[in-house]
Amino acid sequence: MVRKVQTEVGVVCGGLYIRAHARVDRSPRLSKYKDIIFADWSEGNDHLRWVLRGRVREIEAWAQQIKEDMNG
Repeated sequence: MVRKVQTEVGVVCGGLYIRAHARVDRSPRLSKYKDIIFADWSEGNDHLRWVLRGRVREIEAWAQQIKEDMNG
């Protein structure tokens, strides 16, 4: 049985969310973008899978771009 939970990224698989959070928490390069990475992205589970499997530099570059766009 897949447990689904309500999180910052909507209703997602609880295990994916926990594992993605653990990866971000362990990475100094990603943890500074935690608020962006775990914002309410419509991709839900697909986003979490990318956070788990993607290259740190790719996720970091994406988050930095989002941050720059937010700051104008």
